[in-house]
Amino acid sequence: MRKLDADDHKKFYRVFLFSLAARFTLMIAALIFVLAVIKIHQIFFTVSFIISYIFHSVIEIIFINQILETDS
Repeated sequence: MRKLDADDHKKFYRVFLFSLAARFTLMIAALIFVLAVIKIHQIFFTVSFIISYIFHSVIEIIFINQILETDS
């Protein structure tokens, strides 16, 4: 059984939130690039892209929560 102290939690949250912000920034850049370069229906693509991103983020948080529960 692994015990996490306060420093481990702070480090985990810092890394997690930084990676979340970096990935969000990259996704927005990719979205703008795709919308500028490829001629597709922009509203449908943007809505489906955002829904997909939110769904992926929720799945990732559930997965991380399960890992943390099994470690403690």
